[in-house]
Amino acid sequence: MFHLLKKHAAAEEGKGPETVVGVQHTPGDRLDSNPVVSVALCILVFIILQWMGSYSPHWGKSVWHHVSEAFLLFSVTLALMPMYWLCAGSQRKKNKTFVVTWGTVLVQLLFFGLIRHVTADITSDIGNELLYLPYMMAPLIVTVLLGPLLGMFATICICMLGGFFVLPEQYMPEKQVQFWILSSLSGMLTVLLTHNLRNRAQLLRAGFFVGLLIMVLSCIMGVVNLQAWDSDLVGVLLCVAVSFGISMLTSVLISGVLPIIEGVFKIITPISWLEMADMNRPLMKRLQMEAPGTFHHCLMVAQLAEAAAEAIGANPIECRVAAYYHDIGKVQNPLYFIENIMDGPNPHDELTPSMSARIIIDHVSDGVEMARANNLPRPLVDAIEQHHGTSLAYFFYRKALQYRDEILSRVESSLASPDDVPEVVESNFRYKGPNPQSKETGIVSLADIVESATRSMGRVSCEEMQKKVDELLKQRVVDGHLDDSGLTFGDLKKIRNSFIQTLKSIHHNRIAYPSPAHSPEAKIEKNAEASEQENSGKQEGKAQDGKSSPGIMELPDDASGGKNAGKPEEENPEGEEKDETAS
Repeated sequence: MFHLLKKHAAAEEGKGPETVVGVQHTPGDRLDSNPVVSVALCILVFIILQWMGSYSPHWGKSVWHHVSEAFLLFSVTLALMPMYWLCAGSQRKKNKTFVVTWGTVLVQLLFFGLIRHVTADITSDIGNELLYLPYMMAPLIVTVLLGPLLGMFATICICMLGGFFVLPEQYMPEKQVQFWILSSLSGMLTVLLTHNLRNRAQLLRAGFFVGLLIMVLSCIMGVVNLQAWDSDLVGVLLCVAVSFGISMLTSVLISGVLPIIEGVFKIITPISWLEMADMNRPLMKRLQMEAPGTFHHCLMVAQLAEAAAEAIGANPIECRVAAYYHDIGKVQNPLYFIENIMDGPNPHDELTPSMSARIIIDHVSDGVEMARANNLPRPLVDAIEQHHGTSLAYFFYRKALQYRDEILSRVESSLASPDDVPEVVESNFRYKGPNPQSKETGIVSLADIVESATRSMGRVSCEEMQKKVDELLKQRVVDGHLDDSGLTFGDLKKIRNSFIQTLKSIHHNRIAYPSPAHSPEAKIEKNAEASEQENSGKQEGKAQDGKSSPGIMELPDDASGGKNAGKPEEENPEGEEKDETAS
């Protein structure tokens, strides 16, 4: 859709489509998206499951049973592959997503087999091996690392494949139903409690509630034989405690293992995003101290981007943190950016337009270098590198054209040499790109330009603000800035509405506070002073009259007129206005 609109606009202007800079992939990125590696991983999963299934407690003794069981396990695994493809969504192209999802499932199945083998001799009439299984392990890890859809897929895998490694040799429908209920309900509750993780304490809370659920279900379904209460009270209580404690122990162990998995596979969890949003981190502290104007701009961009991401279902935490860091490169030359110039001179007045554009454009490469030096994750580096895309530094490009026209006019007037005419190359005024490659980066880039443009407008009406936002979004679409971001026109409409709503809350009107000269207290004081001066003037006049005509008796103030006795003096608006004017 974006390509169609871009070509249409280019045809109207008589220009061909511009070359878009591509993303430079590292060897690790190419390996992560290699389809050959994906096929090899699928084959490896089949082999591992067949090998693990050969040690299954109910694997057939005869050759026919062996082949039938192997074929059944292969068929179930093959049926799960399309389901993985659907649940993975945009992450399906990443091989590390496949490795984490299926690797976690295989590890849990391996634990099931080992636990069943170890607990086979200690099961009794009070409880069986289903009490000792860590049902929430794979759903918890996959949900936290990759999202709720893949967490539900891990739950389904455990339900469909777990029976091959847990159920005893004899076919027992009752135990099979118990396993399905325990694994499915505990997995779904785990996904529900951890899909929007904000702190590691939520992992313990999930372990508590899942353990409580398993304990209740075990008692209801007879996994724990409560009828043995009279004969073996300690054994029943022990089984109940185990059914609850396994989930708590699992959540505690996973909370310690998750940072290791994040570091190995370079996966960022919501907890990690929140940790990187800490304003006390070195780069954030440096931005606050050296470029306060840029820091405030980043805060406003974060507010816009986070609300827009929530509106379209993108990752709001990633957008907020990416907005915090997107202009970190400006700390290298903070005074060359307008938001950091307070009352001093503009350093660009002493530079040529091309040199100014170079300094402005270089803040992207400077930010990328700083991000890599501080080991920031790849999504943040991408946001810094892509938030301007291949857009044009239009202000300095137009300034360079004007300067060239001035030199040309001087050449025509024989006041300058033709050699003095500067060459203006548009590519020198363009950012190096690439354009945004994800929805989150696209949202940050839009929030960046919208916040900058609307702030430069000053106090404007809502209609003017909406018109400006529409113009900016349309310009980005026509320029092809969003071609690779994955944003649709429906997303852009929601983003536009979110931007306008957030801008209204940021630029809301306030009641103007009165100046000290116009405050009610000042008016009262002025009236009191005027009254005192008037009274003193009357008394002086009366004293002089008394001296000049001693025969006239002087009356008190309240006796001068019984009609006005005891009433306060009236205010004098004219005299008040004169006082204010004089002051």
